[in-house]
Amino acid sequence: SGAFAFVGHPLPGGGIDTMDSAPTDNDSQQLSTPLFPYKLFGPKTYFGDFEVLHGLMRRATMRCESQGETLLLKKHDFFELMEEFPQFGDVWASAAQHRESLRKRALSRLRHPHSYKAFAAITIQRAYRAKQSRVVPRSSAMLEQLKLLAKSQNSSTSGPGSSSHSGHASLRGMATPEKSLSFVMGEVTRMSGVMGKLQIEMQQHNADITEVKEALDVLLRKQEQGTRRC
Repeated sequence: SGAFAFVGHPLPGGGIDTMDSAPTDNDSQQLSTPLFPYKLFGPKTYFGDFEVLHGLMRRATMRCESQGETLLLKKHDFFELMEEFPQFGDVWASAAQHRESLRKRALSRLRHPHSYKAFAAITIQRAYRAKQSRVVPRSSAMLEQLKLLAKSQNSSTSGPGSSSHSGHASLRGMATPEKSLSFVMGEVTRMSGVMGKLQIEMQQHNADITEVKEALDVLLRKQEQGTRRC
């Protein structure tokens, strides 16, 4: 429960987390300022997996931003969990590497001081704008394709000689829309197939992560029960 965050020093060229890298002489004068959040963690999240998997010291500074609790999983228990579920080892390692890349990217955007609530609002705005930028161009592209198809249909049915051969022109007019509709339906089917494959992959990935989290919850509960008995 609660809200936690990776925190660092904001700088014009990107933030610095002193746990990750030593500051330069030019940056040292600016590191007397307080630490500010650059990546937030809410309930049912975790951190520290990248360092454990790679045998590294802590790479980031974590701070509790609002009252909350965390559960500690020791390194020995972590690897015992991986031995018990070896099929998830590669998934967990890949997820840890991806999360570390996202952390560094978030740190590079830390240029101004802000509270964790203000940072949460900024993060939501960025996610919404990114989603809109992906959806609108796709819709516009499909609309443009439909407009071009409509123009091609009009030009084929209103060309020279259509009035003198009305019977043949009407036949051509009936055939062209069918071909256009067939083309559009084919493109829609193809795009649906691609989206379906991506959706299946995402579902499988989410299922794998969910199973790992459930297994981790079971291990943590066992550890907590054992501590209480002692």
